[in-house]
Amino acid sequence: MGDVNANMLNILDVPRGHLCDIFQTYQLSQLIDEPTRTTSESSTLIDIFITTNKETIVHSGVYPLSISDHCLIYAVRKIGISKNKPKFITTRSFKHFNEEKFKTDLSKVDWPVTDMFDDVDKAWDNWKDKFISIVDNHAPLRTIRVRNKPVPWINNTIKFQLYQRDMLKKIAKRTGKPDDWTNYKKARNKTNSDVITAKRRYYQNKLNEFKDDSKGTWKTLNSLIGKPSKNTEINEIKIPSNVNDTLTNACDISNHFNKYFSQIGAKLAAEVPDYNVDPTKYLKKANSSFAFVEIEPEEVLKLLKKLDISKATGLDNISNKILKIAAPCIYGHLASLFNLSIKHNVFPIEWKSAKVFPIFKSGERSDSNNYRPISVLLGVSTLFERLVYNQIYAYLMKFDLINSRQFGFRSLHSTVTALLDLTNQWYYNIDRGMINGVLFLDLKKAFDTVDHNILLTKLSFLGICDKTLHWFKSYFTDRTQQCYVNGYLSGKVQVKSGVPQGLVLGPLLFLIYINDLTTSVNHGTARMYADDTNVSFSACVFSELQRQMKKDLEHLESWLIANKLTLNTVKTEYMVVGSKQRINSLVGDLTLSLNDISLRKVKSTKCLGVTIDEFLTWAEHIDNVIEKLAIGVSLLRRNRKVLKKCDLMNVYRAIVEPYFDYCCIIWDGISDYLALKLQKLQNRAARIITGADYSR
Repeated sequence: MGDVNANMLNILDVPRGHLCDIFQTYQLSQLIDEPTRTTSESSTLIDIFITTNKETIVHSGVYPLSISDHCLIYAVRKIGISKNKPKFITTRSFKHFNEEKFKTDLSKVDWPVTDMFDDVDKAWDNWKDKFISIVDNHAPLRTIRVRNKPVPWINNTIKFQLYQRDMLKKIAKRTGKPDDWTNYKKARNKTNSDVITAKRRYYQNKLNEFKDDSKGTWKTLNSLIGKPSKNTEINEIKIPSNVNDTLTNACDISNHFNKYFSQIGAKLAAEVPDYNVDPTKYLKKANSSFAFVEIEPEEVLKLLKKLDISKATGLDNISNKILKIAAPCIYGHLASLFNLSIKHNVFPIEWKSAKVFPIFKSGERSDSNNYRPISVLLGVSTLFERLVYNQIYAYLMKFDLINSRQFGFRSLHSTVTALLDLTNQWYYNIDRGMINGVLFLDLKKAFDTVDHNILLTKLSFLGICDKTLHWFKSYFTDRTQQCYVNGYLSGKVQVKSGVPQGLVLGPLLFLIYINDLTTSVNHGTARMYADDTNVSFSACVFSELQRQMKKDLEHLESWLIANKLTLNTVKTEYMVVGSKQRINSLVGDLTLSLNDISLRKVKSTKCLGVTIDEFLTWAEHIDNVIEKLAIGVSLLRRNRKVLKKCDLMNVYRAIVEPYFDYCCIIWDGISDYLALKLQKLQNRAARIITGADYSR
């Protein structure tokens, strides 16, 4: 903190600009945001308070003093950590688990339940009961309290060394003899050296384990620097109907979320105007047809071996870990169960029961609107959905039935191809002396408001045969969910709309649902990445651009009404994109509204993770990238003494390089000034990894 003689309130002040560049590069935050020196002629902010971790600051500000023309600046720091309530989880104990004995017991069971039952629900119940009885014998369920793990690199040998060190210190303090102090210091130095070596070895092994996993690398590094993991507990939820009513009990919160999530679709559908617009007017009948084919046991075995054992467990308490271990013994029987479901066009009731986790997005944590539901089904159900997905997706790709302007959840398509297609059109129009207008649409709870009957109709138009449609109808009917919050599971409620988020089939079914959205656009070009939709237009003058955008906005609203989806007019934005000279030379302005609600015009917005500005300078995006890069480079610096050069390089590739690489083809033509800012961080990372000094 101190007086830097650079006015932080004046964006044109050159020293201020240099300071801000330094703050950005070294991930520093300046806390003071009001004048610190006021005279009759000027009011400036020249006294600053800098911190490396803004999250530790509770409050900061300025206090006027009569003894100086400078104000006192101050900051209040957090000194305590709130203690969470005890957390209990139910999990399977593998303490005495023997894989070979488990497989031997599985091989002794009389499994062919499909020969005994023609009802898939009864067949599943019989198979599940037999399987769980064996699993319970080898890996019983236990309710345990989640405790903070001890330091993982402190083994029994080091614990004994720590004990010896402390005992030698007590002896030295008691006797005061030089020899005793020498013995203590030798033991202390040896112990410290062994602790550092063990810690280095532990983190090197962890980083090698997460070599190609940026999420795991971040988690390991945060653990290394002592940064606490994000608190996922939901401590309170305010009731919208009564702001003074706040839920704090976990059981009440879980039931509140369950009711809220299950009613989203119905509430939004009730708000859609009844204009009797037929959704089939936008559809075109496919010339091909699809029916399920029998699932081969080898397909099931292949997927069982690829199961992610870190995934959450469904309501049946059969984890992916257990299924993966049991794969050689159960794959044939599961294939028979899946084929029985296809044969009778019935999706088992229990496979439609989801455990839902509220995941915080952003905003106020006590507002349930700021959470999205992530569903976890039974492991066997997820496996079956993947097999169904593979067949449906292969059919859609073979006959080119997915809209070419849909870039989400498709092979050879990504956010990069979506943005490249969009910006190429803009640059082409700019080169022709035109301006671009773009609508960034935001749909309210799009996944949760999918109408099942409309979706079945769209599946039919895509050539899905009647028999397979009956299977999908069974898949949508009688779906239930229970919400899991802070270790408590809510009651069960029925879900009558939407496609579950977090499941395999959900994204593909949503793509099918909005597949025909582009048919409602007559003047512009619509592009979709799942529910992230933008529509781009071009013209020579504002009046023509406004006419095109207004017309297509009305057409889009009709399509949304027909499909019982809702446009979020608060978050829907529009922007004019073009050269600075061309836009400034035009007379007038562009304004848009829908149903007498003015839409927000912006000069920059984030689209698929890239911040786009109206003149395509990419300056704001580069600033965002630098902010993220600085965090990664700071982690490298803080861990350079613990990790070897090769480990630092792996860390760089996992948490720094992706920010340089992400969509770099889009903003490759940035100015030399912006490129230099990136290069400085690249150089700093290289020096940290190699140990080179600043003369190189």
